[in-house]
Amino acid sequence: MEKQGTWGGPRRGAGRKPTRGTIRRNRVVVTLTDAELARLHRWAEERSLPVGTVAYEIVERALRRREPSHGAGGKK
Repeated sequence: MEKQGTWGGPRRGAGRKPTRGTIRRNRVVVTLTDAELARLHRWAEERSLPVGTVAYEIVERALRRREPSHGAGGKK
């Protein structure tokens, strides 16, 4: 006799909630001084955002500035 899985499946509402936009799944670790971390916390608090979101926005903005423009020669 085969055992049947009768445990009921996943709980409704369990698991990570869906994100909006692009799924970010790669983790990067940086080391900050106490002063740098305090500045990051203040910036996040002023904007009422999580520290990780503010850090992501800083990195994303820097990466965007480094991308070549779509024009000839790659200059903005």
